[in-house]
Amino acid sequence: MPSIVKAAIAPEVQGFCRRVGVEQYLPRALALIEESFPSASGVDLEVVNDPETREEWVALGVAVAGDTEETLDAYDAYTDRWVAEVPWPQRSKIRLFYYMK
Repeated sequence: MPSIVKAAIAPEVQGFCRRVGVEQYLPRALALIEESFPSASGVDLEVVNDPETREEWVALGVAVAGDTEETLDAYDAYTDRWVAEVPWPQRSKIRLFYYMK
């Protein structure tokens, strides 16, 4: 399986991260996904714009296998480490979403 950390990042995502000052945190988010979700088979990265609040962030969509309890535990582990390692408000600009396959 190719490393999620080495995933190709679209120029739009790179530009957004640079513009909002979170480019140094994106590789860490990808590494945490790989560490927390051993069943992850890939990640999709896209810039999301909320038209109501005008907020923007990078959405990390992760496909995971396994049972629900394992997935919730993995999500909690990811979130605990993400919050401990990345300051606010930078961590709000990179958000994880997962879906079961």
